[in-house]
Amino acid sequence: SLWAVPAGGIYFAVTRLFSREGLYANRMELVLPVTDYYWDTFLPDILNQIKTVFLQGNFYTLVKGFVRGMRLVFSGELLLWFLVVVLLGILLGWAAMKLPEQGKGRGNLLLGVLVGLLLAVAPLTPFLVLANPWFSMRGAVTSFPGIALICDLIFMALWRRIRLDDRGVAVLAATLGLVCCVAGASEIGDYRDTTRNDQSVARLTAETLSRDFRDYEKEQKLRVGILGLEASFLPNQNFFWHEHIHGCTESDWAFSGVLSYMMPEGEVIPAVTPLPTHPIYRKWNAQTNRPAGFDALYYYDHNAGTLSRILLEQTGENDYRVLLENGGELGRIWEESDGIGYFDFS
Repeated sequence: SLWAVPAGGIYFAVTRLFSREGLYANRMELVLPVTDYYWDTFLPDILNQIKTVFLQGNFYTLVKGFVRGMRLVFSGELLLWFLVVVLLGILLGWAAMKLPEQGKGRGNLLLGVLVGLLLAVAPLTPFLVLANPWFSMRGAVTSFPGIALICDLIFMALWRRIRLDDRGVAVLAATLGLVCCVAGASEIGDYRDTTRNDQSVARLTAETLSRDFRDYEKEQKLRVGILGLEASFLPNQNFFWHEHIHGCTESDWAFSGVLSYMMPEGEVIPAVTPLPTHPIYRKWNAQTNRPAGFDALYYYDHNAGTLSRILLEQTGENDYRVLLENGGELGRIWEESDGIGYFDFS
């Protein structure tokens, strides 16, 4: 606990140091509760995100995740793993029943709940002052120990009040452990599929660029945009929220990293930027993601697993026909009055 004071000082020193530069500068700027903006806009927004993650996010991850996980089990893909988890659950229940009665769930209920509440709320407090109101699914994880402590104390107090056998608690704990493991398996399966998608599109892109851009010393300064390269190609997942289970195709820096890994040693490729279709760009990245600003454009068809060269034919201000190399029309790119750009098929 004594480390909390210097740790806090280091945190605020680093925050001040990087508050005006770097990729995550807006995550290191603070907004304090001294303005109308904080109370009227910022605080309701971030609290609504936190509520969504803790209520909807965790509910769907557990319930929908368990259903999807059991489908993986019944498909045979995770059958052996499931049997091992069941055996471990039985071992957990047996060990819980063998615990000595003395001290089992008999602590100070009020003190325990207060400590659990502190452990649950404390990790959330930085999000209440960070200038960019953004709460990811992973932001809830650090609050789980405190929530678990509160639930455990209250549940055990109620269980003892109605004088039920402690063996029931052991069975319930083992069952909940099994449910959480199965739900977690579905999440891991989604991460696995995302990794496979990343590797597949990166391998295809590396092969295509190696073929189309052979003069690396000359071409490495060119900018290449890939239309249809979405942040995620998962048809389904437990809960869609912000960047949860997004792949390397979400950003140019992440995709450049996986491309560098896929390219033969010593080869250099042009700078590649993923261009998702809905939308292609927003106001904050319009200058870098407007398709007309690229030296070469491609279209990625995930279903067909192909990467095709495309051309633009301007039909108006920030309005283009998208053409294939053979002259066929693929679709249209346009910008709305709010500065957001979109793509749609013909």
